[in-house]
Amino acid sequence: GRAVSIPVRAEILAVTFDGHMRGFGFFVNWSLFYREVEFHNHGSMEGSNSIGRYTVAATQDTAATIEIGYYVTPLKTVIALRASAVNNDEFGSQTPGGQPVDGDAFGPDTNEYGSAFSWMIHGDSLKLTFDYRYVVQQMPHGTARGKDAFAGVERVSEHRNFHEFRLQLQWIF
Repeated sequence: GRAVSIPVRAEILAVTFDGHMRGFGFFVNWSLFYREVEFHNHGSMEGSNSIGRYTVAATQDTAATIEIGYYVTPLKTVIALRASAVNNDEFGSQTPGGQPVDGDAFGPDTNEYGSAFSWMIHGDSLKLTFDYRYVVQQMPHGTARGKDAFAGVERVSEHRNFHEFRLQLQWIF
């Protein structure tokens, strides 16, 4: 059989809320994110949106992040802690050959935990920052139970955990 290409239109709603507070050397930054994507056939297939287990009709993704820190005035240093989470909606889909696939997503579910130390050499204009992040991801495409990844059975999600270290010199002129 030959794979059939069906034109699809996506309607996207994305909303972000965020807030910031500073005072007495402390700061808090936070944000919330919501995205909804609805898919519709168009062209000759207009109005024939079949909703089934292996047809993507809509997805909803959410995310949140918070950062808390303190500016140590005598040392000209910022110490901060950060946490964030992203939840990508999972859906059933099909391979190009028409085999059903469970557990597909636009990205991995991710949790991040981190810290940062910034030395303000010359205020925000010149600073040296050291960041550390620990990232835990649940990948949407794992290995199928006892078969290859495109066997048409439910996939077992794999996790990817990693550490990230960054040293950055920022110079704004």
